[in-house]
Amino acid sequence: MGTYTFPTDMLNTGDYGHMIVFSAYSPQSARAAALIEAGTTPIIPGVNNGQPLVTPQRSLLDQFYLYVPGGGQGSNLTWAQEHEYDEVKMSRLGTGAASGAMSAILGIGASTIGKAAADAAGLFRVTINPYVEVLYRGTKLRQYMFSFMFAPQSEADSKELYGTGPGTGLLNRFRFHAAPDAGPSGDSLLFSSPSEWEVDFLYKVPGPSGGTWAENNKLPKMAKGIINRVDVDYSPDSEFSTFEQGDATSSRLSFTFTEMEIIDKTRIGQGF
Repeated sequence: MGTYTFPTDMLNTGDYGHMIVFSAYSPQSARAAALIEAGTTPIIPGVNNGQPLVTPQRSLLDQFYLYVPGGGQGSNLTWAQEHEYDEVKMSRLGTGAASGAMSAILGIGASTIGKAAADAAGLFRVTINPYVEVLYRGTKLRQYMFSFMFAPQSEADSKELYGTGPGTGLLNRFRFHAAPDAGPSGDSLLFSSPSEWEVDFLYKVPGPSGGTWAENNKLPKMAKGIINRVDVDYSPDSEFSTFEQGDATSSRLSFTFTEMEIIDKTRIGQGF
C-alpha cells in the first residue's frame, strides 16, 4: 500500500486545520460485503467440498491525504438527497373511472355525464379540480464533485505529485485506481471493476507537538463509492510551463465521486 500527501508537509505543520482522505480498495461484490457484515460463510456442495467458503476481504491499496478544497476551485461538498416521484391526477368528473362510478349511481350513461361536465365548464368558465397525488419511485445515488489545484512549492511536492517514472506519483495513481483492469497480460476480453473508494474528513485537534488529527464527525459520512469520471489538467492557468526537470508548475485534479448505496433513514441515523 502506498500513501500520497499533498502538500507533503500537511501532516506535520500547523498551517492546515482540515484534511480529506481518499482510500482506494480492491472491488468487492455486494454479496460478499453482506456476507462479511453478517459474519456468515456459506457452504456450497460440489464447490467447496462442504467447507465454509472463504469470503474475500477488501484490500486497502492506496491512500491519498489532501487538503480540503474550497468551493471556488470547483468542488461541491453538498450532501444532496434527490428523490423521484410520479405525479398522479384523479380523473376529471365525467371521464374515466369517475364517469363510470357516477353512471352506476345515477343510472345515466357515462357519455351523457361527460358531456354535461364539459358543458358546465364552458358555461360557468370553471374547470374541475384535478386532485393531485404523488407516488414515490425511488432515490438517486448521492454524487459529489471534487477539484484540487496543485502548485508544487518544493522538489518534494513535485515528486509526490508527478512521481519519478511512468505510472508513479499521486496523479497517476489516482487515475490508475479509477481505471478498469484488463488482467496481467493486458489482452483480456473482460475488464474487471475499478477500485472502490472511501472518503474521510479529518480536522486538527489542538494539543502538544502541534496537535493530532481526528475524524470530523460533525460532517455527514460518505458511503463507499466509485469515481466515474476523473480529469487531470496540466495547464490549468491557460499557459503550460514546467520546472527544469519537466514537472508542470501547476495542475488540477477533478473527479466525480458517486456513492454505491442509497442513503435511507437508517443510514442517516448512523451519521451518513
